[in-house]
Amino acid sequence: RPASKRSDRGPGRTLAVAAVVIVALALVPLVASSMKKTPKDRIGISYGGGPIEGSHFQRVGQPGSRLFFNGFFDPLYLYPADQQNYIVSTVPGEGAKPTADRVVAPSKDRVQVSYQVAVYYRLNTDLLRPFHEQFGLKYEAYTPAGWDRLIEDTFRQQLENALQEETRRYAVADIYGDADLLLKIQGSVQATLSDRLELAMGKRYFCAPTFQAGGECADPTFVIKKVDLPESVVAAFEDNRTSEIQIKTRTNEVEQR
Repeated sequence: RPASKRSDRGPGRTLAVAAVVIVALALVPLVASSMKKTPKDRIGISYGGGPIEGSHFQRVGQPGSRLFFNGFFDPLYLYPADQQNYIVSTVPGEGAKPTADRVVAPSKDRVQVSYQVAVYYRLNTDLLRPFHEQFGLKYEAYTPAGWDRLIEDTFRQQLENALQEETRRYAVADIYGDADLLLKIQGSVQATLSDRLELAMGKRYFCAPTFQAGGECADPTFVIKKVDLPESVVAAFEDNRTSEIQIKTRTNEVEQR
């Protein structure tokens, strides 16, 4: 072709190539943001929810999954897939709350018993979708703050109720001095806690720390770390014990004489 015609098309072709490059560069962040993967200690659940489509379930991303295409503007919600714990401790910063904490329960003879306890559990990932749709979205439990609020509203309330119900069955002297009884209380609370959580939430969303996907969902592990009584009650127990020792000592002296 004549040189004049070739030169006339040169600028237009250059502008077209430049436009394509600009659009491609603009799409790079969008494409990159649509590629997701899940950490080893998290399980993901993906929902379609872009600007032109309705929200709908897409897939579950197993822990430690490789990079996959999640969809443009589609959210991937992450939940803990490893062992979790809920600790009640009087040592600030050691438990679930930043301040000193305890669970108080009245005994059969109306003495306030203070417990320091721990619960070890795993999220039932076999029920991840109903858990997310019923509670995860409500509490934003896929965020650290939201997860803490969910646990406080579920675990804490049922834990207190179960521990108070069981403590009312026994006198404070038995609770304070009988290690076997404490183990019995611990086992009863563990079973009651699971039943109460299932009743309150509708499904068995929390399992034992040994839970594996597709396996049995056993009870979360409940442990009584320490039992504290009011100082006046402890002093009375010590006085009684001292008195018993003195009586025994005097009895022995009489028998010796």
